[in-house]
Amino acid sequence: MTFRPSTEIQSFFSADEAFFSYFDESSVQSCRKALADLETYMQTDGPFDAVLAFSQGAALASTLMVKKWREDPAAQRLDPVFPCAVFLSGGVPCDPDALLARGQIRTLDFPLDGVVIPVPTACIWGKDDLPFPPRLGALCDATKRTIVVHEGGHEVPGSKDKDAVTATVHAIRRTVAKAKARRVVQRTG
Repeated sequence: MTFRPSTEIQSFFSADEAFFSYFDESSVQSCRKALADLETYMQTDGPFDAVLAFSQGAALASTLMVKKWREDPAAQRLDPVFPCAVFLSGGVPCDPDALLARGQIRTLDFPLDGVVIPVPTACIWGKDDLPFPPRLGALCDATKRTIVVHEGGHEVPGSKDKDAVTATVHAIRRTVAKAKARRVVQRTG
């Protein structure tokens, strides 16, 4: 579907370029279909060792994670849908119960919902990329998350900020190592 780009990146493109989005975050039907599509993809092509997601993709992936943990926490502790996650300028997950059972779009919020993503995470965003990425980071278990805030905006750190790239790589490595260590403990425990 066509989509209007965020104001942070509009200056990089001409006004006549088309932009696309996988789903419409304001449409219950579109959000339900995107969540069902991702779940089907996971069932047919998974399992995966991790998810790396940017912006709206992070909102979708984290919504699926919350859905799975709420449905069967015991099974997710043993074999999570994603054993770890890397969220780049991540959007906030919506409440899968409100979406699926009541047809409402309600984004999750730490003061109300608490920690909803208990697996290792790397949450990376730019200092000018507010308000959503910090809200997603707050929903992740603080003992298992690594946060990197770089000098940019709604973007993946690149060659113009080598320190941010280095910090991002280290955060991802720590996150993957935490997930691997967890699997080793489960196998031997």
